Amino acid sequence: MEQLLHQKSDTHWFRRSGYGLFCHYLDHSRIKDFDVARFVDNVVQTGAGHVFFTLGQNSGYFCAPNATYDRYMGYQAGERCAERDLPMELAGALMERGIRLLLYLPCGAPANDEKSRKAFDVDKPAGAFDWIASPTLRDRWAEIIEEWAQRYGDKVSGWWFDGWFENNGMTEDIAQAYAKAAKAGNPEAILAFNRNIEYGIRPSCVYEDYCAGERFGYFAYEIPTQPLVHGTQWHVLSFLGSFWGKPDIRYQNAYLANYVKQCMAGGGVVSFDIATSLTGEFAPEQMCQLYYIRKAVREASAFTTQTVLPT
Repeated sequence: MEQLLHQKSDTHWFRRSGYGLFCHYLDHSRIKDFDVARFVDNVVQTGAGHVFFTLGQNSGYFCAPNATYDRYMGYQAGERCAERDLPMELAGALMERGIRLLLYLPCGAPANDEKSRKAFDVDKPAGAFDWIASPTLRDRWAEIIEEWAQRYGDKVSGWWFDGWFENNGMTEDIAQAYAKAAKAGNPEAILAFNRNIEYGIRPSCVYEDYCAGERFGYFAYEIPTQPLVHGTQWHVLSFLGSFWGKPDIRYQNAYLANYVKQCMAGGGVVSFDIATSLTGEFAPEQMCQLYYIRKAVREASAFTTQTVLPT
């Protein structure tokens, strides 16, 4: 298994995708209202080749069932993990349109749920936000990941693990455990482990297939000249708006379209964090910009009558 985990999964499909979307869907109180069909229609209109979607983040609420999580945390089904399996629905609908789904998940237990302390044998220094990793966290969080991975199989093409920070006690053995769990359902799933937004576009550990690539912006000085960085697929992620999940735009259309084209020419992949409403709608101004990018990059003109046209 050691040898397998050190072998990179094929990222050619990710490279061909060129650009895609990153959706921080975190308010699960309205998950029943999420319109998968409308969401996927909007994704198609943007020209995105892939979509990252959050399973959950720091609240301890997740948009999919997970009996393993419920058991360790002492919750009833539906109390923290939704009864509706939103990723399963999204994966099927996106796959029908030729678009790949990747999932976002933190490396650590939910920071805002005190039950994590006992469930995962973790603690946090005074004033700290995140829990410090422990062997129990490593083993149990890997079990939680594996339940999702086994259920989704090859419907999920990759994972983006957040918070792989050294000051939180994250180590190579934790990445190894998570990689083994995530690839249990799909051995070809591609993985990234995010260190922090200032780390740069470079691999974090040997278990990565592509760079997490979290940045404060889409910078002209970071255009790739080749697809791989130390054997790992080049990938950048930042926010289309003024910050994560904000509905405005901060770049000129022409600049961003040219940036994407140059990154793709160098073999890189670009992901845009966009605002996503509780029902799965995209912000109109961002849809306009993504329409422009699709037209400039994909050179496509087949849009539905509901497409939000740029002004």
